[in-house]
Amino acid sequence: MSTLNLFGFLKPGARLEGCRIREWKGGGAYGDVYRGVRAGLPVAIKVSKHRQFSLDSSRSDERLLRELVCLLRLEHPHIAKVKGWARTPEERGYLVLEYVDGWTLAEWIQRQRPTFQQVARVFAKLAHALEYMHGRGVRHRDISLSNIMVRKVDGEPVLIDLGAGEYSGGVWADGRAAAAGHHALPLAGGGALLQGAPARPRGALRLPGGGRPLLAGGVSL
Repeated sequence: MSTLNLFGFLKPGARLEGCRIREWKGGGAYGDVYRGVRAGLPVAIKVSKHRQFSLDSSRSDERLLRELVCLLRLEHPHIAKVKGWARTPEERGYLVLEYVDGWTLAEWIQRQRPTFQQVARVFAKLAHALEYMHGRGVRHRDISLSNIMVRKVDGEPVLIDLGAGEYSGGVWADGRAAAAGHHALPLAGGGALLQGAPARPRGALRLPGGGRPLLAGGVSL
C-alpha cells in the first residue's frame, strides 16, 4: 500500500521503519521534511522528492547522500544529529534526524527581538560548531537564516540541512556503502540505525568543494 497521497507527500499516519509520520513541515525542489515519532520521541524525517514530482530525482538522491555522509562524521550539540536512514516503499531515500522544536534564525529575530548580547551568544556557539565541523573535514556550504534553528526551550542554536555539504574525505557511491563503513545496524528495507566511528573505504568518490561557512555566518549576523 502506498504511503503517498495524490501530490507525492507522505500521508499523516504513514509508517517508515518504526517511525510514524505526523505532519509535513516544509520542503523544496529536492525533498520534503516531516515531523514524526519514533519510540515515543519526536524526530524529523527528510525524504527525497518522488521522481514524478522532482525536478531531478538523481539530484534529490545526491543531496540526501551528501547530508548522510556529512552527518555521519559529526557529533556536536549545535548540529542536528542523524538517527537513521532507509528507503520508502516507493524507493525514496530518507533520513531520520533530530527534531528541533524552534524557530529559524530569521523567525527568532523577528518574533523574540533578542538583544545584541543574545545574538552574539548564538553566533559564538555557531562559530564553535563550524570550527568543529571543519576539523572533521565537513563543509556546510549553505549557511543561511533558514538553515540555523534556535530551540524554543533553551534558546540554543542548531545547524540544519547539510544537503549541499561536502566531506573532504570523499563520498561513497551509494548510501549502503556509507552506512556499512560506519558500523551501521541494518533495518528491514535496506536501512540502518547508525552507530560507531566513521571510516572511509578506498576509492571513495569526492564531492565538488567550495564555500565559506564562517563568512556566510558573519553575513547572516
